[in-house]
Formats: sequence, C-alpha cells, structure tokens
Amino acid sequence: MTTLELETRAQVSIETMVSATLLAMPSADLSLNILAEAQRNPALRVRQRPICRRCFRALVGGTCQRCGGVSARPLTVDPAASVSAWEQLRGDALAAAPRSMAGVVVTVLAALDERGLLPTETRDTLLAQGMEPTGLANAIRALREVGPPGIAARDPAESLLVQLDSAPLTATERELARRLLTVHSELITNGDLAGAAEREGCETSTIEALLRRMRRLLRPFPGLGEPSYQPPTPPDLIFERDGDRVRARVTEQEAMDLSVDPEFPTAREADTVVRRVHRRWSMLQGLGDLLADHHADHLLNGSLAFRPLTQAQAAHLLEVHESTISRAVAHRCVQLVSGETVPLRRLFGANHDVRAAVAELSAMVPRPSDRAIAELLAERGIVVSRRAVNKYRRS
Repeated sequence: MTTLELETRAQVSIETMVSATLLAMPSADLSLNILAEAQRNPALRVRQRPICRRCFRALVGGTCQRCGGVSARPLTVDPAASVSAWEQLRGDALAAAPRSMAGVVVTVLAALDERGLLPTETRDTLLAQGMEPTGLANAIRALREVGPPGIAARDPAESLLVQLDSAPLTATERELARRLLTVHSELITNGDLAGAAEREGCETSTIEALLRRMRRLLRPFPGLGEPSYQPPTPPDLIFERDGDRVRARVTEQEAMDLSVDPEFPTAREADTVVRRVHRRWSMLQGLGDLLADHHADHLLNGSLAFRPLTQAQAAHLLEVHESTISRAVAHRCVQLVSGETVPLRRLFGANHDVRAAVAELSAMVPRPSDRAIAELLAERGIVVSRRAVNKYRRS
C-alpha cells in the first residue's frame, strides 16, 4: 500500500470518528462547541436565531408566524447563571408586556400563591387597592403568554380550562375535554366514564383515551416552586400533523444558521465544520422522516403503541451502520404530534403494545403495583412477569 493510500485511509478514519462524535453530541454541547470554534476561526459565521418557546420555530420580527408565541431564552445558558422560576417569569413577562404595564405585571406576579394561582379573594384585594380591571386582565394575559400554562388562574379547575386553549388537541377533542371538565366533572370524579360517554353519544373508550391524553398534557397547578429554573430545552425532533401525514422537524436547524466567509485563510477549516454539522442534521432529518412515515397512524391518533421497528431495521432502510442509528438515538428526545415529549428510543422496539398498556395502567389512581399491573395485563391476554412490568415502567 502506498504512502498516499495510507494517508487517505487515515484521513477518512479520522473524519469518520469526528462525524460519529458530532452525531452523538447533545444539542447544547454542539452549540457551545460551534460558538467556541467561531471565536477561534473568524471564517466561521454563526447566527443564532430566536426561537418560539411554544413550537420552537424561528421567529420573524420577534413573533412566531405559526402560533403567535414569543422568543425563548438562548439555548447556551451558563448553568451558574440559573435563576429562580419567579425571576425568570418576571423577566420574560416584562419583556413581552408594554413598558406602561410593568408595575401592574410585577404586582400581579407577586400576588400569586405558591401554586402559581391567583384566587378570587386576591383579585378582589388588588382591585380594592385601585388596580383597574383591564390592567389586571392584561397583566394576566402577559404572564400566560410567557409563563407556565394556566398561570394566574383562580383555581385548579380554571387552570385546566386555560391550558386546554393551547393544548395540542383537535377542535373536537378540545370541546369534548372542556365538557368533561365542566358539565361531566362529577361523573368523571366518580369514575362513571360510561355515563359521560352515554351523554356525549360516544364510546367509553373515546372518553378513556382523551382522559389519558389530558393527564399527560395538563397540570392542575402551574407552580413556581422550583429552586432553580432553566428555559425548556427544545426536543431534538418534532413530529407535526401535515394534513393526513406526519412530518419531522430538526429543531437545531431552526435555531442556528452557519456560513463561511471565504475572505479568511481559515475558510477551508470553517467549511469542514459546516459540512459536518449539516451531515448531522441530514442524518437526524432522515431518521425523523423514516419514523414519521413508519409510525404515522399511531402518531396522528395519539397512541404510544407504535409499530415494531428496531434500530438495525432503521439502519438497513437508511443504508447506514447500526452504530450510526445508535448514536443518533442516544440521549435524544422527540415531541409527538400529541404534544407529549418522550425519549427518541421510545419509538424503537418490538413490544410497543405492552409498553403502551403498562403506561396506561400505571396512570390509574391509586397507582397499582408492578404485580397488580402484571395481573391486569394477564386479564387482557398479555402475559409478562412483574420484573418486565418494572422495566417497561422505567423505559
């Protein structure tokens, strides 16, 4: 073998190792590394786009053109600079609200209880102290624009109803959910799902499925009690409804734009970095497209009982090595069409029906034991051990 062949093989080997390392790198680490490389190499141009805190799309003029959301904080946050949830919400609300409302916003925020609620008595006190009703309403609207869903509601019931307005549900599902929380609340509390289904003219299974989704999506108390707060990290992949299909979106591409300035002598090095990052994005997009097509029916229906798919099968379909898929999947999360965020590895495996059944039974109140779940599964014709139930529960 000639010296040139040896050098070429060594270069290919090094390039493969670097690409593999880059593919496995978490998004936050990638951002930090790219910013550090841009400081070292002036030929590398990096533009960080502000992204929507709701759907993680790039903003236009400070506003999301899809959902009307506002900017999220930068992804590359210094952990030492973390702030309290109250301080975070205060800063975001003041940035979103008109300057003339600053005093009202701070007053309303200070009046929230430890659950993040603004009870009727507290509202009455604010109004008695001279706050205008329109000012109070506008301040609450500003807090809800940037804060946890349901913030500043009068009580847990109103908090749930407020969250429904922005929950990823169809119009029909949202209206049914609203009636379950209001008209049929007593039946639901007493566990009479059949009675609620009869009054709505639908199957009991429809009510059960919607309640499961509501438990995953809604929280009765928004809360501001965390000791520290970091802005929510965007999922690595987002699945969205596109008519009767599902499409995948790589969020990193929304938040960062890379280019090369050819005037610098280090432009070749910068171009190598850009090509490697684009290769990473292309791999994630290809994997997302494959999963969106393979699991389309289940994603559209909000089901977690995905069709069987192994990482080896995905590697074969994408014509890459299985270790490439393993690196792409490790430590990543994905947002489903339903709005729920799950580990990306959740979309791979051969026992999704069992996993979905375990997840459904685990959500029961009071929470059943692993042995009880195994017995309930056996009644459905699914025979698994208590140890297997515990494994699926933790996965």
